[in-house]
Amino acid sequence: MSANVILVVFDTARADAFEPYGAPAGATPAIAELARRGAAHPRAFANASWTVPSHASMLSGQLPRSAGFQHRGDTKAASYVEANRRLVAAGQSLPEVMRRAGFDTFGVSGNTWISDHGGFDQGFDRFEVVTHRRQARLHKTGLRDRVAWRVDAVRAQLDDGADAVSDALDGWLAQRAHNPFFLFVNLIECHSPYLPPKPFNPLGPVDRWRSAAEASRYLNVESIWRCSLGGFDVPDDAIARMRELHAASASQLDAWLARLLSALDRHGLVDETQIVLTSDHGENLGDGQLLGHAFSLDNRLIRVPLVTAGPATLATDGVMSLTRLPRFIAESAGIDDHPFDDGLPDGVAVAQLDAPGDGDHARCVSVTSAWGLGPDAATRMGTSVVCATDGRFKLLRPQGTGARAAGLPEELLIDVDADPLEVAPTTPTAVDDATLATLRRALDIAAESERPKTPVPSSAPAEDEALAEQLRHLGYL
Repeated sequence: MSANVILVVFDTARADAFEPYGAPAGATPAIAELARRGAAHPRAFANASWTVPSHASMLSGQLPRSAGFQHRGDTKAASYVEANRRLVAAGQSLPEVMRRAGFDTFGVSGNTWISDHGGFDQGFDRFEVVTHRRQARLHKTGLRDRVAWRVDAVRAQLDDGADAVSDALDGWLAQRAHNPFFLFVNLIECHSPYLPPKPFNPLGPVDRWRSAAEASRYLNVESIWRCSLGGFDVPDDAIARMRELHAASASQLDAWLARLLSALDRHGLVDETQIVLTSDHGENLGDGQLLGHAFSLDNRLIRVPLVTAGPATLATDGVMSLTRLPRFIAESAGIDDHPFDDGLPDGVAVAQLDAPGDGDHARCVSVTSAWGLGPDAATRMGTSVVCATDGRFKLLRPQGTGARAAGLPEELLIDVDADPLEVAPTTPTAVDDATLATLRRALDIAAESERPKTPVPSSAPAEDEALAEQLRHLGYL
């Protein structure tokens, strides 16, 4: 009998926000129990440090550039729609593979990118996007909007769509046909501005007011980029509140998971359902003078939780790349005839970062100069990076206009045990030859598998300004 599968992505959730990965006992009891029933992989790695390319990998089994999800110098959604269409048509998209195998497929998302806007609805029989109004006033400059935003934060009654996602799943489970199913969920509660509702919000009214003001000031794309390029100016007490609220948001999502597990139990589906919980990337909360998830492939961003329980058993030795997640899901569901093989050596994960300024170093210099930053900031803004990691050592290859302008070495090495903040890369001499050869081989395979950037079709509709506004609220544009 085929097993049902539920893939839950806690968007922007750091691994260390959850009990199997270092959070204090009682912080996330439902996830801890899920890990006890199944497994929590200790060394799971995403393949990108932001939403779209990471989801492309976990739903196709390919590295972002191999799947056609390069985004150097732009964030046009039409290219992602085209890339997803090609994957679905080629039978290389997980929801399409599940659907062709006879599974009912349903997706629900609270993230604007993970929707028809990015082409991620394709391959699903049904896909719902939950809209949430809390962030609508986040970056507005009018006095009325600013006051309303802070009042909403003080009241702490609004979420980012978690309740609405639960309602959608409850409705689908109650009405579903009795076929095996594949459910996909994206929840964005751990994404900035990290303002969970009561009873999860641990702050008092004054600090909730302060946190709302700090979100407006620091958690916008310009501030996140400036901070992460050398202009870090966030006060320690603001960082402390962000950390506390991010952890509280993880507890909120743990309660959401408990509700899902209860619903499955009511429908008698627990024993025949593989539940897979992960994140697309983590978040920097002042670590190494970084904020958000930009310009870095450090472990706070690419090391992610991966917890699963159900009929199938997840091996937890070595390193687990999320490019291998579709293979595990398909085989958990009893599908052996699938296309999922990333071609990478065992025990290694690869991640890719495409710089937003790549291709126009002059623009990088202009933007960073306007922020009062020097040439190092322009270099970093124009530097793309690919890394391979075995869990301890990370080999990086800087690429792009910034790397060329600065004359960066072709390869850099980080020993994460010795340099946990990953701020002092060296030349790759402090690692044995066999490890270095394996990491280089993974990077070579990744480079050989890259596709050209997916072109935007001439008939593509213009970008929807309302959707663009939502993406700006999330710090993407």
